[in-house]
Order: sequence, then structure tokens, then C-alpha cells
Amino acid sequence: MAVSPADGSQQVIKSVFPVINDLAFESTNSLLGVSTGNSILFRIDSATGATTQLSNLGLLQSPLSLALDLDGSILIVDSVNGLLRVDPMSGVPSVIAGLSGLFVNSVAVSDAGEIYLSGPDSIFSFDRDTALMTLISQGGLLTEIADIAVGFDGSVVVADLSGVMSVDPNTGFQTLLSNFRALTVTTVPVPEPSTALLMGLGLVGLGATRRRGAPTWAL
Repeated sequence: MAVSPADGSQQVIKSVFPVINDLAFESTNSLLGVSTGNSILFRIDSATGATTQLSNLGLLQSPLSLALDLDGSILIVDSVNGLLRVDPMSGVPSVIAGLSGLFVNSVAVSDAGEIYLSGPDSIFSFDRDTALMTLISQGGLLTEIADIAVGFDGSVVVADLSGVMSVDPNTGFQTLLSNFRALTVTTVPVPEPSTALLMGLGLVGLGATRRRGAPTWAL
């Protein structure tokens, strides 16, 4: 679904797959998504909700995360086959790096073209020319990373079990931006129309009764 950052309003775009692991904007009216449950890469028209399958199975065994590269190709982290690149027109995937022995769960690309990967408690940079990974930051505030993105200032923004933080890609310095545990979420149930009507009638009746016989107090 789409959530407005201004007022928090929600709009369902499409619900097709049982497990959607990640989404990314391809253009103004196009979303890309991966589903581990179906081992599939798909495209959603955000205006009509129409869904198109781009790639399925083959090298896509367990896709966890995706990002759009500068040339329009799609980068996918697959827990079985590593870092993949998918042609957005043909849907044909190819392996960039096998990432053997490493569990990587998220990928992000900066406006300058830097590729970043994350593990459970680590952030790496990935050199697209040599296919080498360099550890940027590990541990500290990073305990259980769920997803990463690149901020406007070039820092790596991390969604972690412990909160949201930024990581300087040059120094590895971590800054806590928001602590999830400090948040208080209040849920207000919205009654069904019939329930609301009955409650309204009940309140009207109660008000009439109070007007007829209820005592009054001076405050």
C-alpha cells in the first residue's frame, strides 16, 4: 500500500503475493518488488495496480532486497545466489558476486553510484569493478539490521531492531536518529457504521434522560 508522509493516510495499490520482501520506485508510476515466497521479481503500475512478472526462479531462489542502479538495471540480494543484476526489459538475471559465506539481507545505491550492502549487524561498501566488499561499520548500535537506504547527504540510513540510525560511509561513525523502543503507539478503533449509529442513538437517549432527572453540580 501507499502511505502519505503528510497525514499518514493509506491507499491499497495491489496485494498479489503472500510475502513481499522489498519495494522500490522505478519511475513515477512504476514500482518494483521481490517476493521470497514466490521467488519472483515483479513490476506494479501504481496508477492501475496492474502487476507484471519480470523474473521468476532460475537465479532468483530467495530474493530479500532490491535497488535500482544508475543505469536502470535492478540489483537484487538473493540469500542463495548472492548479488544479482536483472535486465529491466528482459528480466534476465546475472550474478555479480556470489557473497559466499556471508549473509547479506539488503542493498542500496547512492546517487553517486556507490553500492552498499548490509548483514545482520554490519554495513559494507561494494566495489562494482573488483566485486570486493569492504566493511564500513559493525556492531555498536547495529544489532539486527532490517533494511538500508542512502540519505541525501550520502550517509547510509539503517532500519535496525534498535532504531533508525545513520552511518558515515567514510568513517563508519554511527548516529542514532530514532529509538523505536521510546515510541508510544496509540491505536484508536474505528467502529462500524451500524455500531456508531447505535452508540449515537444511545448517547442521545442518555442525554435526554440526564436532562430530565440528572442532578447538577456546581464546579
